[in-house]
Amino acid sequence: MDAVVQNHCFNDRLQTKLPWQNPTDKKWQKEGKSIPRLTIFSVAKGCKCTYKYSGVVVKPFPEPDFLAKIREQCVDIAGLEEQPNSCNINLYRDGNDSVGWHTDDEPLFEGEYNDICILSLSLGSDRTFQIKKKGVKGVGRNEATSSLVLSHGDLCTMEGRFQRHYLHAVLRETDTEGPRINLTWRFITKHSHDDGCCLEGPGN
Repeated sequence: MDAVVQNHCFNDRLQTKLPWQNPTDKKWQKEGKSIPRLTIFSVAKGCKCTYKYSGVVVKPFPEPDFLAKIREQCVDIAGLEEQPNSCNINLYRDGNDSVGWHTDDEPLFEGEYNDICILSLSLGSDRTFQIKKKGVKGVGRNEATSSLVLSHGDLCTMEGRFQRHYLHAVLRETDTEGPRINLTWRFITKHSHDDGCCLEGPGN
């Protein structure tokens, strides 16, 4: 995967060609304070679903051609039979940027009660992907039960009922200096008609 990433200069194009957003978090951050990362929510043609999670609202952005090429190659390498129709992309500018413990169980993806697949590509600096099972006694707030280091070009998936049973996070690592971009492709199965999206999915 790393050779493909280098040949197409994915990292540079993503940093410079996308309209990054820095939304506020009305639930967990102090009033008016932005989330500790830049983000974007890319969607397939015709989709108008807004990505909403934990007090954050990220407006949809139509998938550009160069991002579609990245998606197609990653899906092929992962051996998936279908192409995802959305991608949540986070830019961690350095080790101070992070995302806290959470699960991707938003209504758009129906991961709380269905088997789903999320495909993840990491670009740039190494960061530790931390995992813990929900409801485990004796585990501290920022203590993982499992973790792995994701490096430039690493491709991984979260599958089945992972979002129902596990939390995951990329916590602060102040000794990390360079940026990291993480792309997580998802399948919108319940389009948000409240957002003006006219598309239909299995959950509509």
